[in-house]
Amino acid sequence: MQEFYHSDYVALFHLPISCITSIYFGLRIPKNIPKEIFLLRNKNSNYSHIDLYLAKLDDETFKLNFDELKDIDVLTLSELHNKNVAIPTRLKDRIINFFFNRHSK
Repeated sequence: MQEFYHSDYVALFHLPISCITSIYFGLRIPKNIPKEIFLLRNKNSNYSHIDLYLAKLDDETFKLNFDELKDIDVLTLSELHNKNVAIPTRLKDRIINFFFNRHSK
């Protein structure tokens, strides 16, 4: 049995896309991977049923929380603007203050 775990055995088989209902991204996943899968899901109606979740550290306890991945989590500001995504007022204010303070010096 020990030999099985150290072998290069890989089992590949066809899995209908309808079997995949959600994808969970870990805390250390490179930023581009959730974005690419998010864009793929949004472009192809075959994948629209798949929910995407992103791990985030809990503020109070030693645990991970998985929040549903939203466009604001993966898209750049210009991509959000081009997509006409409703950006929360608080975030808009922070962005405006950042650029105003940065360019006014």
